[in-house]
Amino acid sequence: MNSLLDDRLRPETFRPPDLPTPVSPAQQWVVELDRVVVETACGATAVVDRAGRLRHHNAALEKLLLRDTAALTGSELPDLVSVEDREAVRAAVARQLGEPHARGHVAARLPQGDGGFLPVELTIMNIVFHGEIAGLVVHVREAGQCQGAAERRERSERLASLGRLAATVAHEFNNVLMGIQPFAELLQKAELTDAMRAKTAYHIGNSVRRGKRVAQDILRYTQATTPEATRLDLAEWWQRLLPEVQAQTGYAIDLSWSFPAGLAVHGDASQLAQVFTNLLNNARDAMPRGGSLTVTAREPSEGETFPFAAVDRPESFVLVTVADSGSGIAPDVLTFIFEPLFTTKPSGGTGLGLAVAHQVVERHGGHIFVESEPGEGTAFHVFLPRATAVERTS
Repeated sequence: MNSLLDDRLRPETFRPPDLPTPVSPAQQWVVELDRVVVETACGATAVVDRAGRLRHHNAALEKLLLRDTAALTGSELPDLVSVEDREAVRAAVARQLGEPHARGHVAARLPQGDGGFLPVELTIMNIVFHGEIAGLVVHVREAGQCQGAAERRERSERLASLGRLAATVAHEFNNVLMGIQPFAELLQKAELTDAMRAKTAYHIGNSVRRGKRVAQDILRYTQATTPEATRLDLAEWWQRLLPEVQAQTGYAIDLSWSFPAGLAVHGDASQLAQVFTNLLNNARDAMPRGGSLTVTAREPSEGETFPFAAVDRPESFVLVTVADSGSGIAPDVLTFIFEPLFTTKPSGGTGLGLAVAHQVVERHGGHIFVESEPGEGTAFHVFLPRATAVERTS
């Protein structure tokens, strides 16, 4: 057992919150706890139930908070930080409970005995069994602690990403060259007719365009630019984008949309066009035999909740949803859907389209979530910052 899992976390004493009986053998709970604690290990750690109450913690947390076991067990996590930071911690817990495989971070301050405050960062991970969140593991570290380890981990991840990127580029451009080679050889034959020559040139041009698209996807992801955001009237923006959208979706797909007049976001028209073009192309590919595709925009109400995620201050955003009646996405795939270089398309692809969309939306200060069931279609929900009336119109 990991050193951070003391006797209080042994299988005979640990019971998952909110579940009357274990859903798996006790050993599985220990294995899962060991995994998540190891992944966040670098200091004070606690297990928290769904209501935010501490169920178990280690000695390092007691030392950091200057409290003993009796004073901590059963305490609510937000009550351990300064009054000014409690709402942020509550929101972080709510977000975490809305996303089973997420990993959340929130900055806060811990009250000290001398009246001062200790800046810390809370890292929160879910304990998930059979698709249900049974509790949370919270790791608390002083601001700046473990920076060297974080930098080494970041470098390692960057190198791994570079390796995957190189492999993807090699694979994609090999496909492009393989598409060009036979037609280039065909052009060398003397008996080629003008019609055959034109058809050959057309296929070569298709391969070149595919190579260009791969290069553009890679550049967009690796050289992300800061949005040149202005007040963007969504209905007007959509009408400008519509001809391109209709050309890409084709006649087999029933496309419908709804954009209330005057609804505006703070965004970059070109970058948002890229986001929604990617989403619409994915929807089209999920419906090879045709289907329905709907794009809607609306203003969330104050304090509104959503079945797919927790969103802070939803009334400050405009929600744009792209929903299709396609094949849907399997749960084991859904977790990785926004990761770069991840693709499930039989025909290949760079696996960067959704990663780029996620990156652009985050750079706008927004959020993007996905809902899907196999055979039931998919919906992407994009939250974009609502524009103020005084912003200049794009």
